[in-house]
Amino acid sequence: MTKELNTIVCRFIVFKIVHCQTMIDQAFAIVLRRLRTEKGLSQEKFGFEADLHRTYIGQLERGLKSPSLKTLHKIAQALGISLTELMALVEQESNVRSDR
Repeated sequence: MTKELNTIVCRFIVFKIVHCQTMIDQAFAIVLRRLRTEKGLSQEKFGFEADLHRTYIGQLERGLKSPSLKTLHKIAQALGISLTELMALVEQESNVRSDR
């Protein structure tokens, strides 16, 4: 492979990885906001219940941050659902977004 072609392939792979991460962050953001508002919780109240700062909740809901596994667990507990249920909802939303 030529150097130029190799560079193009590498850039494409990086783009695809970043694009996938962005899609999953956006899917998580949509699900989190929907579940939080369905419970009638403000970002501040939800943050208190999940032991997370309200500004971090806002960043998650805008897809600007990716939560750690520990954070996902806190969020699921605060929402009263299992981590498996939370991730299944995110996966469903991600599939819907990729079909658009």
